[in-house]
Amino acid sequence: MKTPMISAKFKVALLAVLGLAGAAGLVLVHLDNVRLRVRVADLRRGNAQVRQLQEENRRVKELVARTQADAQGAGEANRAEIARVTREIAELEKRAAERHAALSVQANADAAAMASNRDLRQGLVRLEHCQNVGRATPTAAFETLVWAAMTGDEATLAQLLRFSPAARAKAEAWLAGLPPETRAQWTVEKLGGLFYSNILTAVSALQVTGESVESDGESAVVGLRLAGSGGQEKVKFKLGPNGWQVAVSEGQFDSVRRRINGLPVSAGKK
Repeated sequence: MKTPMISAKFKVALLAVLGLAGAAGLVLVHLDNVRLRVRVADLRRGNAQVRQLQEENRRVKELVARTQADAQGAGEANRAEIARVTREIAELEKRAAERHAALSVQANADAAAMASNRDLRQGLVRLEHCQNVGRATPTAAFETLVWAAMTGDEATLAQLLRFSPAARAKAEAWLAGLPPETRAQWTVEKLGGLFYSNILTAVSALQVTGESVESDGESAVVGLRLAGSGGQEKVKFKLGPNGWQVAVSEGQFDSVRRRINGLPVSAGKK
């Protein structure tokens, strides 16, 4: 039996068909690869977006947590500050109440003292009750100064004052500039007396709170409490040939000059 022979034309046709089929298959495979790559790229972009969203979400959570923590801390700080201020106010109110009670007790004691006390070292004494007690001690000299100022005894007042060299030089220079008729009525000591007279006219009573003589034995300080004043005043003294004298400083003379400079000057009693 003879095997059918395939003609040359048929072989060529068959090969052409197979070639086309193979090319078509390659095209299809290539297209599938392209679609896969596109899909992979899409998936990668999607994954990147997901990761970005996750990162943003994490940051938002951290921000919220931090904000809440800050708000809580600020609230605690405010509460602590309010508590501190409340305690401070309570303490101030307590001190004010204690101070008021102490002042009431002191006022009652002062009223009783001013009614009968005559000793400057024991409590307040009304100025009109001060006496001429000499100058043996700084406290005695001060009481005598008050008496002289209250009674207008200018001679005694002048003996009780001791100007520093600078204060005396300033006072003399100022007096030299006054008109002759006015200058004749004044002395340096009268100017010093004016300083203390002006102070004492505004005081109803006073108390000596202490006397301290320095180691040289020629200088001293007397502490004073003035009625109606919670503060303390100090007066300096120098020991003179006839007893203690009140020291008048350059600053005290300047105070006198400011009071009367440019105003009509009258020396009062001669």
